[in-house]
Order: sequence, then C-alpha cells, then structure tokens
Amino acid sequence: MTPDIGLANWFRERALRTPERRALHFEGREWTYGEMQRAIEDCAGRLSAIGINPGDRVAFLGHNQPMFLFAMFASSRLGAIFVPLNFRLTGPELAFMIEDCAASVLIVDAAHRAVIEPQLPRLTSLKATLAAEDEARWIQGPPPATAQVPAREDDVALIMYTSGTTGRPKGAMLTHGNFWWNNASSMHTIDMLADDATIVPAPIFHIGGLNVTMLAALQKGAFIVLHRTFDPGHVLSDIAAHKVTTMFGVP
Repeated sequence: MTPDIGLANWFRERALRTPERRALHFEGREWTYGEMQRAIEDCAGRLSAIGINPGDRVAFLGHNQPMFLFAMFASSRLGAIFVPLNFRLTGPELAFMIEDCAASVLIVDAAHRAVIEPQLPRLTSLKATLAAEDEARWIQGPPPATAQVPAREDDVALIMYTSGTTGRPKGAMLTHGNFWWNNASSMHTIDMLADDATIVPAPIFHIGGLNVTMLAALQKGAFIVLHRTFDPGHVLSDIAAHKVTTMFGVP
C-alpha cells in the first residue's frame, strides 16, 4: 500500500507523536501540535459544512496568521486544494486569480475585505466568503467531524500563482509529493532538528516564506514563530526571545 504523504496526514502523524510539543507562536499566543491538529479538524469540519469537497479550491487572502495554516491543512484533510493569494495585489488582479482557479470559498482577513468586496459580484464560482478572524460564525453550532481524505503523491495540494511578468499570472500546481520531498531535502540541507525554532516574517503566500523553513520545521516537530508582517526590530527581538535558530529572508 502506498503511504499517504499528504500535507494533512504528515501533520496529523506529527501531532499524534508529539502532541505536547510547542508548535506555533503568534502575537503572544502559542499552540502545541495537539492544539493545532484540533484547530485543523475544526476548520475542516466548518469547510465541509458549507459544501467543500475533494477537488474544490479554497482561496485565502490575508497577512500571515494561524488561520492560513489551519485552512491549508484543513483543505488537505478534505481533499481540497488551497490557493494562497498575494495580498499586495489590486482587486481586479485578485479577482482574476479567484476566477481562474474557480475557487469555491474565499477566506479573507479584515485588512483586505475592502480590496476584494467590490469584485465579489463577478466571482460566480464562490459559494461563500468567510472572515479569517471569526471561524465560529462560518456555520451555526459545532462543526461536524470529518474523515481525512487520503492523498496520493501526485494529487495537487496548492495552486500558487506566479508574478505574471510575461502576461497573466499562472497557477503553478504543487503536489503533495512536491512538498514532501522538498521537506526531506530541507531537513538534510539545513539539518532541521526537532529542537530548532524558525522565525517566519516573510509572506507565506510566497513559496519562500511557506516552504524554505516552515513546513519542514513543522514536519520535524520544531517551533514556528510567525509574524504577521516583517518588522526588523520585532524580528531581532523575537530571535533573541525565542532562541531562533533558522529563518528565511530576502537579501
């Protein structure tokens, strides 16, 4: 039997092995791996309740925040495809991407609602637009339990849009296998350890912010210090406070 190396499954396996380990710090709050897994399952239940099925696209528009990670792993749990959007773009540019991938749901934070709201009438594929900060209001009552959909290595996990320097942006289809083997390479190249702490101030809608240290660190059981945006003084302070050992940044 082919092992399930999908995003949702390897995170679940990590959470089962070390539920008590610190996983994530964001703006004064921390989650263990067990707490993150429960948040992912909760998010998956809420997405399932509004009709998200295998193969559907779940788009996310917002700054770095825990809900990005919960929604990404929850999408994988449902067999759906996560689509992180560049929050620096204009409304029409974002609308093109949402239409191009035929997103079924858009999760958007408060800072970016004004940019996308004028575009919503043209986005006919959307079943719902959800507030990133208020998951409890996505559905009434507790979310239903959802079974994890097995992922094959060649199944698409994310669609990440290019900058479009030679025309319209193109949706790069990244598979579960792409992420698994990148993590394996990172663990050897960087020598990622379970006791490492990595700080992530780069935007995680970019493959660099998402994939250079963060996903490998999560698979290894390390600690993530996530910043909403990049502030040099804040980064330097948190490197000292959390004894950070790795990070990705732009030279």
